Amino acid sequence: MNEKLLDAQQRLFELGAAINALQHENFQAAQELREVREALAERGRYSLVELSAGQFTYRVNPSPALGGSLDPASTQPDHYICQKCFDGPTKEKVILQRRFRPGGSSSYWH
Repeated sequence: MNEKLLDAQQRLFELGAAINALQHENFQAAQELREVREALAERGRYSLVELSAGQFTYRVNPSPALGGSLDPASTQPDHYICQKCFDGPTKEKVILQRRFRPGGSSSYWH
């Protein structure tokens, strides 16, 4: 009888360890899903636009407030994000800055 009781207790410990491992795996999957959803929401804030022939960037979308009008308190200034950086492996958001060439006759984005 004791042998069967010890065997049942051993199986109980094994099942507890398996449940613990599954709970840890579930937590990691839920955390990864949350991060992916946040990244998709962040990417959804931008639209790909062509600044000039063959030069692409992401521009922030205007965020309409309730009622369909723009709320100046909740919107961000119009800005552009480097397409290569945003689509690259690090998914960095690098804001492009307008620079003027010497003499001030033309400008470019850096």
